[in-house]
Amino acid sequence: MAMTVTVDPVAEILELDRSRVDPRATVRRRAAQRLPRLAADHPTLALATAQRWIAEGGDHTETVVRRGLRPLIDQRDPTALRLAGWSPSVAVRVVGLALADDPAPAFGGRLRFEARVVSAETHAVPVLVEHHLEHRDANGAPRVGSGRLIARTLEPFTDQHVARSLRLPSQPSHGWAPGPAGLTLTVNGRIAAAATFVL
Repeated sequence: MAMTVTVDPVAEILELDRSRVDPRATVRRRAAQRLPRLAADHPTLALATAQRWIAEGGDHTETVVRRGLRPLIDQRDPTALRLAGWSPSVAVRVVGLALADDPAPAFGGRLRFEARVVSAETHAVPVLVEHHLEHRDANGAPRVGSGRLIARTLEPFTDQHVARSLRLPSQPSHGWAPGPAGLTLTVNGRIAAAATFVL
């Protein structure tokens, strides 16, 4: 019978503490890669560690935290988003989301869309705007594909146009079934705009 190796979280954190401030980029990158493994078994401890690092500061802290918390960020964990600098509560909206309707989205074509990202903040804020293409597979189960539109710091009262063209599959398959589909845009993990269409 195979034995399960249990990682001592205290020893792991001590090693991560040393690695994340190492002057060598390769060592810091390894620290960022090991933090998700700690988060898999001890998510609260991983988030607390990242929060402590941010409080302690350091030239490369933000980069290590963003890389290390990427799995939790991809899950839209609100604490991970805030620690990475992307607060869901920022006063940034997405307005005027529109799908190109000539031609209509179809298999073998592209889904084209545009919108405006509007900041009502009085100071510069880090913003992560993502698109999420929602559809169904042949069994009716939901599927979602995501990507980034903006990952930058927006200046006060910014009004920025964004547009994207996403390639759709050439034909229906097990993973892509004809029927209703949707496009959602999020700001720092918070749903900001949505539109629906039929494939």
